[in-house]
Amino acid sequence: MKKYALVLSVFLVLLFINQQAFSEEEWQIQRAMRDNIEYKIPYKITNGTVNKIENDIGSAILDITSGKNHEGILEIILPRNFADTARIEMEDDDFFILVDGEEIDFREFQKRKSKCFRHLLISFPPNSKLIEIISSFCVSPIKTKVPPVSFTTNKNNYEPSEIIIINGCTDLSLDGKILLDVLDPNGEIYQSVSIVPNYDGSFSNSLRINDEAVDGTYTASATFSEYTTTSTFTVPEFPFGMIILFTGMILMLSVSKKINVVSEMFSNKTQRS
Repeated sequence: MKKYALVLSVFLVLLFINQQAFSEEEWQIQRAMRDNIEYKIPYKITNGTVNKIENDIGSAILDITSGKNHEGILEIILPRNFADTARIEMEDDDFFILVDGEEIDFREFQKRKSKCFRHLLISFPPNSKLIEIISSFCVSPIKTKVPPVSFTTNKNNYEPSEIIIINGCTDLSLDGKILLDVLDPNGEIYQSVSIVPNYDGSFSNSLRINDEAVDGTYTASATFSEYTTTSTFTVPEFPFGMIILFTGMILMLSVSKKINVVSEMFSNKTQRS
């Protein structure tokens, strides 16, 4: 029994070390063309090498060299404009993945994907040579392209002193910084900052609404490679918290007044008795 426990412990330690080594592996960039546009495709790989990535009617074809004795792991970030699937009822359809012609299971990181890219984890056996990430667009390649930059705010309405969190992503076919501007309701710059996108094209920023902030509608804009997209949020004249406070005070005064009236009526009735 102790022998089996020792073997299991060694196996778990080796598995942990392997996962740690993979997670600490640095991202590499492979460049690939589609429709005369060059895309930067980030990836990590263990027990293998990515020699080339090509696009075949919307699908990603990876020429790899893998080890002879151990399976390999590929983690890849695919720009949607390079390879993507159809959307069914606002949800992404699954990719269909082959390794040397054999279908395999894979994992997609649902929480890490964005409007700009998909994030996949693929295991492949020893001596593998070709990974095909097949898109549903190989049947119907017509689709709307993802814009060069997009972003969202964590809320639509903010009170003074609250923090606005902005998350976005960029197209991996372009380089450069993102200019993020926030204009107040008078059209004056409330904040302006330049951001360098992460390796996968994602970016984030935060700002605090000052206590003296002008109430009204604010406009946030992100400019990347001469393309600009905008979004709006509101700072109300009477903060929601103050409305609740005032409403509560009015209710308390109303209840207190009713209690006083009832008490007075009961007192008068007692005196008559």
